[in-house]
Amino acid sequence: MKRTSQRAHRVGDQIQREVADLLANEVKDPRVGPVTITGVDVSADLSHATVRFTHLAGRESAEAAVKALTRTAGFLRGELGHRLNLYSPPQLHFAYDDSIESGMRMSQLIDEAIAADRKTSGSRAATSLTPENEPTSGSRAATSLTPENEPASGPER
Repeated sequence: MKRTSQRAHRVGDQIQREVADLLANEVKDPRVGPVTITGVDVSADLSHATVRFTHLAGRESAEAAVKALTRTAGFLRGELGHRLNLYSPPQLHFAYDDSIESGMRMSQLIDEAIAADRKTSGSRAATSLTPENEPTSGSRAATSLTPENEPASGPER
């Protein structure tokens, strides 16, 4: 696990906000397209920053977006120099972040596995997982979670 200072985290958060604002409002290059900045990793000496992003068009346009963002890195770095109180703004490197797409794919696989499990299991097990059998607001499980029904075990605060 990488150890970075608290300052590097704060600078990374600020760079993320500023780069997102610059891309939305200042950069006019149509090759960049609609990107979302998902995170910024800053080196311990604050000289390099890796900007992770996703693209609305998906993975197929990631390489073109990286090239376009790399071309705008000089402009972005200059603007960061004006906006941030740093002696020297970090050099920007861009990397496509596919964690959102991976998460969606994992969720889809889990849904498919649950559907397959429901098909293969007996009807009794399948009905116990349906939303109709979940506790309603009048059941004991739902009312035991309310603050006024909590047992008075332990010291009063």
